[in-house]
Amino acid sequence: MILLMKEVQELKSNLLLRPATLLKTIILLEIVLKTMKAV
Repeated sequence: MILLMKEVQELKSNLLLRPATLLKTIILLEIVLKTMKAV
């Protein structure tokens, strides 16, 4: 979970630098959430 939080913070930082990655980030987060629910 700690690693996941770090990745989320990195994603937020990347969004501030490159707003164009918003869609990719949303898709990645959805995949992560689905994976967590499946476990």
